[in-house]
Amino acid sequence: MKASGLGWVCLVLWSIWLFGLEGLLAESGAGQPVAPELGLALLLALAARMNRARARRAALLLAAVRSGMSADPAVAVAAAYLAAVELEALLRRNVDVEGVATRSVLAAVAGAGLALWLPVVHEVRSGSRVSAADWGFVEVLPVALGTGLVAAVLGGLLPRLPGLGTLYPKRRGGREPWVDAAASL
Repeated sequence: MKASGLGWVCLVLWSIWLFGLEGLLAESGAGQPVAPELGLALLLALAARMNRARARRAALLLAAVRSGMSADPAVAVAAAYLAAVELEALLRRNVDVEGVATRSVLAAVAGAGLALWLPVVHEVRSGSRVSAADWGFVEVLPVALGTGLVAAVLGGLLPRLPGLGTLYPKRRGGREPWVDAAASL
């Protein structure tokens, strides 16, 4: 099944909403104790259902949207998102990556990796000396836990957001719940 252009547009729109929500949480301080990477949770939920090439395209698209809404360099975000997709593809050979436990752990690891990676990139870009002691593993833990929690709670619903169903093959057993709900109106 070919992905329609509308599916990719919907992915951009949903990611804008999620990155906006992430920014509001960070700005208000409400997200400080647990600051999840919502776009990463969306990416991993979709990548579990996509083939590898399409998952890479989704990673690049989401990285472009995220870098457009933040001060993070686009190449650094794209590298982190592609690494998360490749890790998921590697695990997919032996593990059910759509399971709640696997999805949560993978999202937590990817969130921690992103939270470690971006400050290092900013330090290198500013010309500062970077040491492993400055990476702040304590600050990474809330991001990892928050992203894992979001993936556990919403990971099954994120790929079913309206419009995203054309990006991956349909499951056996019928239509998406959003389609059934809309048809009943």
